[in-house]
Amino acid sequence: MKYTGRGCARIAAATAWLFASWMAGIAAAQTTTVAGSTPGQFSVNESGAATHRIPIQVPPGVAGMEPKLELAYNSQGGNGLLGIGWSLSGISVISRCPRTMAQDGVRGGVKFDMNDRYCMDGQRLILVSGTYGVAGSEYRTELDSFSKIVASGTAGSGVASFTVQTKAGLTMEYGNTADSRVEAQGKTSVRIWALNKITDVKTNFMTFSYYESADSSIHALTTINYGGNAAAAAPANSSVVFEYDTARLDKSQSYIQGSQIQLDRRMTAIKAYSGASLVKTYTLAYAYGAATRKSHVNSLTECSAVSGCLAPIQLTWADSSAAPGIFSSQQTGVIVPGNWGAVGSYQKYRADLNGDGTTDLVAIHIGTDGVWAYTWLGQGDGTLGSMTNVIAIPDNWGTVGSYQAQVVDINGDGIPDITAVQVGPVGVWAYAWLGKGDGTFFPKVDAVSVSGNWGSIGDYKSEIVDMNGDGIADLTAVYIGPAGVYGYTWLGKGDGTFLPMTSSVAVSGNWGTVGNYQKQILDIDGDGIPDLTAVLIGPDGVYAYTWLGKGDGTFLATNSAVTISGNWGAVGSYRSQFIDVNGDGIPDLTAVQIGPVGVWAYTWIGKGDGSFLPIVTAATVDGNWGSIGNYQAQLADVNGDGIADLTAVNLGPSGAFAYTWMGKGDGTFLPWTAALNGYGNWGTVGNYKSEFVDINADGIPDITATYVGPDGVYAYFWTNTQTSTYDQLLTIDQAGKRTTVTYSPLTKAAVYTKDSTPAAAVFPKIDLIFPQYVVNTVASSNGIGGTVTTQYNYGGLKAEQGTGRGMLGFRWMKSKNLTNNIESYTEFNQNWPLTGSVARSETRLAGSGNAGVLKRTTNTYAQGTGSATGTTFAYPSQSVEESWDLGGSAYPTVTNAYQYGQSPQYGDPTQISVTNSASAGKTTVNEYWPANTGSGSWVLGRLKKATVTSVAP
Repeated sequence: MKYTGRGCARIAAATAWLFASWMAGIAAAQTTTVAGSTPGQFSVNESGAATHRIPIQVPPGVAGMEPKLELAYNSQGGNGLLGIGWSLSGISVISRCPRTMAQDGVRGGVKFDMNDRYCMDGQRLILVSGTYGVAGSEYRTELDSFSKIVASGTAGSGVASFTVQTKAGLTMEYGNTADSRVEAQGKTSVRIWALNKITDVKTNFMTFSYYESADSSIHALTTINYGGNAAAAAPANSSVVFEYDTARLDKSQSYIQGSQIQLDRRMTAIKAYSGASLVKTYTLAYAYGAATRKSHVNSLTECSAVSGCLAPIQLTWADSSAAPGIFSSQQTGVIVPGNWGAVGSYQKYRADLNGDGTTDLVAIHIGTDGVWAYTWLGQGDGTLGSMTNVIAIPDNWGTVGSYQAQVVDINGDGIPDITAVQVGPVGVWAYAWLGKGDGTFFPKVDAVSVSGNWGSIGDYKSEIVDMNGDGIADLTAVYIGPAGVYGYTWLGKGDGTFLPMTSSVAVSGNWGTVGNYQKQILDIDGDGIPDLTAVLIGPDGVYAYTWLGKGDGTFLATNSAVTISGNWGAVGSYRSQFIDVNGDGIPDLTAVQIGPVGVWAYTWIGKGDGSFLPIVTAATVDGNWGSIGNYQAQLADVNGDGIADLTAVNLGPSGAFAYTWMGKGDGTFLPWTAALNGYGNWGTVGNYKSEFVDINADGIPDITATYVGPDGVYAYFWTNTQTSTYDQLLTIDQAGKRTTVTYSPLTKAAVYTKDSTPAAAVFPKIDLIFPQYVVNTVASSNGIGGTVTTQYNYGGLKAEQGTGRGMLGFRWMKSKNLTNNIESYTEFNQNWPLTGSVARSETRLAGSGNAGVLKRTTNTYAQGTGSATGTTFAYPSQSVEESWDLGGSAYPTVTNAYQYGQSPQYGDPTQISVTNSASAGKTTVNEYWPANTGSGSWVLGRLKKATVTSVAP
């Protein structure tokens, strides 16, 4: 090993012969397999994800100053520089992040302006002094890590770089070199401040270099140099080099506020050097998933320049060579004979009415004979249970179509409610029936009543959507026609009623005939706030406009998003839809026509700022596909790869036909596949409502067809042959040892239990159940020719609405060794700032110990202000350990107590006591030197004196 500092020349000369002898055998060694295995650690994390961590071994640095790198897999991860699920950990970064209600009292997305906030490795930076985003401002992390973070310089709207001084004595620089300061494409504002240098108190240092494309849309770590010492003027003498392949087939582009981010390469090798001598190489090999065409790491090989290569780690993935977009044969969901009135009298919806994760069917009639609603609860296999009459109001509610019904959660409890809204010549009238969570509803609530002439029925489109991000749905009404564009909002109060009306948009002028523009409210720029969109496709061309939401129920000024003149046929020939076709989380605009001249589909990729890229021809199929409207076109993610696919379904007198065009991720589609070919007479086109919806709770959409009319109620379905487990790691083979993983969705009762009373969530928290895939079992070689299988179960998943805190994780998780039946149970806190911390853990064995418990640890936490106002320091104040032998006899209870009495707080315990129920114990009282935080210094946690007192039993 080559060293720097005092005596470095003598040491280097004395060891040069060693590296020469190593290098002499490199060619042979690199192709020779030797005994041993690459170290790695498999585990199941608190989110139920399968994880595997492989440490990267590098030549040692001076005083531990070498990179601490790992290749890390997470089964819930996305596609990145190492393919699906894999990433390189150990590299810190500062990035922009949005304002939240919990932290800022307002909501907003990243806009590359002075309202943006900053996060270091996901932790929000809290301002300590100065002005946020201005040079010289100082920060701490919200959950105090006791690091001092200072901003420097100006770059666009924000700072140019950061310097971080850690409690451990490291000085870390972010964005202080051109290649580590990553501007947003086309802007001078910085998107990412990457780590470029680390220096310790003895001036030993590491530097980080990156590849950055000319337009800043591509960024990747290339080299880490270390072993240098600034005081001794000694250069770095060790390095880690990262190599990439830019020929990957699953390249992707995403957008944020108009700036592009590209994923165009894969990491193929990591090479560790001492000086110019190669010491260690990690080589990654890839394959593409047949089902999703995403990159899979299928082997990783560690080679030493001296001893040769270890046996590669072999990985297999859940995949399928079957053509995607194919569905099973027709199956019956439910049949209810009888006369249900004319087709169209009932509005049909699919929703999870009882919160079990399975889609249910609801049919709602509002007309001259009253309001009538019926539900059929899903059975989890696509079939439906018996019918329940949930609303019966025999009264005159006007002509069918006067009221628009919607099934949506309006009170924030996670259970869908039924709403009915009329906007017309007698005013605005809205009613709500709050869901009970069992498929039935409470009595009607009078939600809104506004008298006056609002024009003809249908002039205004009403929608129930959360306009201000508080977790409570609001009522909106939008008109686009010859009088202009007018919108109104009624903010929800959380009880089924609404606040008084607010004018959300007002644009005078002639916008043509009512109905020419297709109106939709959705988040078009990715800031979490719904926006208003209007799209016209007709004989004058394609025109799209957006009004970005302000977060208070109103909108900003009109933005012309798409303008294409020319004849696109009669209004209604094309169906427009906003959906993510390239997998970046930003809605894109699509237009599809299926008719006598063929299938024509076009896309405009959203840029994340309310505007769109130029038109892309997505699919063209010549030929006569019948009259416009025969096929119901819809874009949906049919194969679960995160990319929208094009679908077309025809249910009519000739039979049931469906076709799919799988999305390629660039706004275009692969050639069509015949998904259904079912002959027979399905009646007049339009009698059946077809939908792509997940009816068996496996996370993949299926096809449903529902008819309500004079012949009765008929519901059919075709299940998807794909599965959501694609792109998940199944086996890890290493040196004769195998780990095999199985996954299940949270919708399976044998795997997950949703919380109910008394553990049920209270607003703003919400209990969750959806087909997120988690580890079900792990089978691992036991080293003696057998296998040990561990089974996992989960419960109480929650999220917090409206605050920005988001997912709160599972309330509990347990694992059971199926060989010895020993069970480990862990209970987690779900309140910030303790989210994810362990509240209680138990080791259990049925029929043994104390009612099956062999050991129990109960943790109590405390919290206070950290090193600065606005920060939080949360810590375990007490941990009580109880244990029993197999027969139930108790061992002494051990209590660990911690006190943190510093002011200001720097995270150093001032007293630690350990006592047991036999009266034995030990108390340690710590005294620290005052923190040195002046004149640019940041020296914390220096122990001055420790006094230990012990008590014998």
